[in-house]
Amino acid sequence: MSEQRRTVNLSVHLYPPLNGAAGQDRVQIALEAPATVGDVLDALVARYGAEMRRYLYDASGRVVPAWTAFVGDAPVQLNRDEALRTPVGDGDEIALILNLAGG
Repeated sequence: MSEQRRTVNLSVHLYPPLNGAAGQDRVQIALEAPATVGDVLDALVARYGAEMRRYLYDASGRVVPAWTAFVGDAPVQLNRDEALRTPVGDGDEIALILNLAGG
């Protein structure tokens, strides 16, 4: 019996500085199902390398806590441990936004 793998196709909107690392504002990513927000970040680093890693992760390998991922309209605060396990589905639009405070 052959096992058919399902693919999750996503559109990822990259805001600064990630769009600079990727050279574009929006990328398409295909992942094996089931997929998570953590898988999306891993795919971006695999595709765009050290510069993308530098923006997304700190020196200890943890996600920089100032990032928020939007899965559709639902915010996922990446400063929470469980955030990387948030599921993503086929056709989802993901946005990665760096939260900055100013005064």
